[in-house]
Amino acid sequence: MIRRCYFLAGVISLCMGCTDFSDPASEVTESFNYSQQGQNQKAFSGDYLTDSIWITVYNHITGSFSSDMEVQFEIVAGDGSVDQATGNTDHQGRVGTRWKMGDAENDQILKAFVYKHSGEFRGEVTFKATGFNRSGWSTIKSQPDISISDMAADSAGDITLAIVNSTLYKQGERFFEWNPAWDIPIGVPRRIVQGYDRKFYIGTWDGRLYKNNDLGSSWTECTKPWPDHPYSYFLRVTSDNYIWATAIGRGLRCSRDGGQTWSTDTIGLQAGEILGDIFRLSDGTLFFHSENCNLSKSIDDGYTWTKIDAPEYSIKLYVTSKDELILINQDQGISIYKSDDKGLSFTLKKSVSPSFGTLMDHTVHRWGKDFYLLIPGYGILHTVDFEHFDTFWMNLDVDDMFMDAHGNFLVTEWYMQKAHYYSNLLR
Repeated sequence: MIRRCYFLAGVISLCMGCTDFSDPASEVTESFNYSQQGQNQKAFSGDYLTDSIWITVYNHITGSFSSDMEVQFEIVAGDGSVDQATGNTDHQGRVGTRWKMGDAENDQILKAFVYKHSGEFRGEVTFKATGFNRSGWSTIKSQPDISISDMAADSAGDITLAIVNSTLYKQGERFFEWNPAWDIPIGVPRRIVQGYDRKFYIGTWDGRLYKNNDLGSSWTECTKPWPDHPYSYFLRVTSDNYIWATAIGRGLRCSRDGGQTWSTDTIGLQAGEILGDIFRLSDGTLFFHSENCNLSKSIDDGYTWTKIDAPEYSIKLYVTSKDELILINQDQGISIYKSDDKGLSFTLKKSVSPSFGTLMDHTVHRWGKDFYLLIPGYGILHTVDFEHFDTFWMNLDVDDMFMDAHGNFLVTEWYMQKAHYYSNLLR
C-alpha cells in the first residue's frame, strides 16, 4: 500500500511543464506544473524509503488539478525498484509509488514521465535518493551530511550530536539520519565537546558556553570565558574535566568547576597562542599545543607554562593512555612523531605526501585497540601502537573526519561537495 506523505513546503520543489502551442492563433488551454514530494530521502540498500514519492500535476491555465494523467516511474540509476511502475493521477492530480533502494551505487535516481490520456508526453520530474551500504563505504552529496563541522558522541549513552551550519543536530537510529534539535535554545553553536564525566559542552559564535548534564536533553548556560567577548573561541576539555578556552588576543582561560568561574592562565604563554589541543598525563603534567605550532607544558595544574623543544611546524597533538605524545608535523609532507619520555625527545614514525596542506581538527579516533588518523589530502592511516601504520583508506580530497557513538566514520571533503560514511555495523 502506498504510504501517504503530507504536504511540506520545505521539501516540495516545482517544475514547470510544457505549453501546447499546436495552433499559434488558438487560446492556450494547458500549461502544467509538477510538484514532487519525497525528494532526497535515505535508506539502506535493499530497503524501501521511509516515505512514498509523489508527483502532483496542476494545470495553472485552468486553475485545477489534472486527473487521469498517466505517470510512468522509471529507475535510471541505482538498480532499485518501484512497487507501481505506472499509475494515473487522482482527482487531486496526485499519483505515487514506493521506491526500494538498489545496491549498484549510492546515488539513486528515478524519473517520473507524465503523459496525457491520449498518450502525448507532457513532461518529467526527477527524484533523487541515497542508498547506504550496511558495511564499508558509502558516499552522499546532500545536506546536512556534507556540512557537518563538529561532532561529539557518547557510546554508553548511544547518543551522537553534531553541528551543521550553526545548528545542533542529533543522530537518529541509522548512522546517516540527522535531525535538527530545534527545541534546544542555544543560539548559534560553533563547537561541541564532551568531558570525561560524559557532559557535553557547546561553545557558540557569540562567545557563550552551554553545558548538558543528561546526555543532550537539557542545557544550561555557563559563565562566559570572557564577559566582554561576543565572538567565537576555541574550546577543549581535559581528562580532569577542566574546560580550556582561547580567543584571538585573549590568552588562555581555564574553568576548574564546570564553567562556573574562569581563571587567566597565561604565564609563560603569549597572548596570541590559540588553543589547538590540550592533554593531561597520568602524573598531572599538562601539554598545550597551539595553532601557532608551539608545544608547552605545565607542572602546576596549568597556572604557568614552559615551551618545550619539539619538532618544528607541528599542527596536531594527541596523547595516548600510556602517556605517549603523538605530534603531527608539516615535515616531509605530513610526519608523525612519537615521544615515549613525556616530551623530552621525539622519534619520526611515519611520513606521507598529501595533495594539499591545511590545519587538522578531528584527527585521531580510537575504536577498541585501533587508532584511525585522518590526514587531509591523503586519507586515513591505521595503527595500534603508533609504531607501524597502514593505509586504511586513500582519498586525496578528504579534509576532516568524525566518529559516532557506534564507531561509524563520517569523512568530509575539502570543497564540501561530498561526505563519505564508513559503516561499523559489521566490523
